[in-house]
Amino acid sequence: MVLLFLTIAVFILAMINIKEGSFRSLSAVKVDRDPLSKSYTSILRNLFSIFIFFCHGSTSLFFVYPWYTNLFYFGIGYLATSYFFFISGYGIYTSVMKKDDFSAKFLKNNIIPLIINLGIATIIKIIVKCIITRQFSLIQIIRWFFSLDLIDPSHWFLVTLMAIYTFFFLIHRFFPRYCLAIVAVLYLLTYIVMFALGIKNKNWMLSPPSWLVGAVTAKHLPRIRAFTSKHYIAALIILTGMSAGVWVTLLFTKYENSSNWYFRIVQMIASAAFPLWVTLVSEKIRIGNFFLAIGDFSIGLYIIHPLINMPFEKFPLTSTPYGAVISVLLFIAAVIIGRMYTKFFAFIRKKIVMRI
Repeated sequence: MVLLFLTIAVFILAMINIKEGSFRSLSAVKVDRDPLSKSYTSILRNLFSIFIFFCHGSTSLFFVYPWYTNLFYFGIGYLATSYFFFISGYGIYTSVMKKDDFSAKFLKNNIIPLIINLGIATIIKIIVKCIITRQFSLIQIIRWFFSLDLIDPSHWFLVTLMAIYTFFFLIHRFFPRYCLAIVAVLYLLTYIVMFALGIKNKNWMLSPPSWLVGAVTAKHLPRIRAFTSKHYIAALIILTGMSAGVWVTLLFTKYENSSNWYFRIVQMIASAAFPLWVTLVSEKIRIGNFFLAIGDFSIGLYIIHPLINMPFEKFPLTSTPYGAVISVLLFIAAVIIGRMYTKFFAFIRKKIVMRI
């Protein structure tokens, strides 16, 4: 019931429009109604970061009992991650088309920020781990710092994105005209090799193809919009069916990582289709500016939420008498801390990274 309550509250807040002067603490922000605009995607990133938090905290921070609740949040966790890959690919390729100095600024604008985020997340995890284990030995801290296990499993997104950026940069540098085609072939070969080696049960396999979908969308946006405007209903039905595939496979596999290659392919197709479905639906259903007015917290919540969840992995809040109240307060705190982290990272990027 806690997650249901929070989900309803999030959707209600998402429909609210903040008018100037309504709240002193919130600024009235005008939203560009283009579903792929910077302001609109900021709102969606905030929303989807919340649902990723719900997915990862569903078994420890929140009370999840009915099977259909697990089904929904596990599925939306997969699909929400795919939107971040999609919008990243869209943004990168939009930069390629608009800027002549793309290669010169690529390292500073894309790779270094990811490294800094991963480094900060690692340092914070060391602090949290020291507090939980009550081990403050310098030698132990050094061991943790150089341990691959210290990279939280939930932060695989940063590592994967770093790899995609690096390969794209190198391919674009030498083969700018055919870079997307080469990336597509590399994607295909990578997954063929992984399936051949029996690597089929890793969740990080599902969402990365959405990055390529985002880049292709940026390149062919006028054609795509011309097609969807002419065949809107048909496109909506097809994308809805493709996106729903993730829940169908989760239902058959009982929410576990499946080793069946056809289930994983269906889930990858769903992850690739979902961002397009969101973009298509956003053309007709307009959300408010509340999650833009309170500021961007998506990257901060993504970095922070595994660390908030970590103390409760062995001792779930579901076992405590006031767990429901505590979990709601932790969710609010996570969003606030996420916003603070995002502002802190923006400060670092402005003062340090942009001067490199």
